[in-house]
Amino acid sequence: IPGMSRSGTIITAMRFLGMNRSFSINFSLLCGIPVLIIACSYGFLEIILNYNMYIMKFFLIILFSFGSALVTINFFLAWVNKFSFRVFSIYRICLGVFLLAYLYV
Repeated sequence: IPGMSRSGTIITAMRFLGMNRSFSINFSLLCGIPVLIIACSYGFLEIILNYNMYIMKFFLIILFSFGSALVTINFFLAWVNKFSFRVFSIYRICLGVFLLAYLYV
């Protein structure tokens, strides 16, 4: 389905199985941790082996990325507790129909 991400798939499946929104989102976020650890480990290894002079910049990027991710996740969790996924669903469906129409025209 066009526009469907890993998180969106997990949240949709869990909602379909009857889980509540908050649990679905938390589980979706936790499922991303192994992928992020592997990707960060690979990036860290590449920096250490090939670009030793950029280590300080790499750690600054990690620090800012972590901080912005925490702010975004907290905002998203607070937003989802007050509103529904209907806006995201309509957006995904419209984008998917547009992309499919664009590809087949």
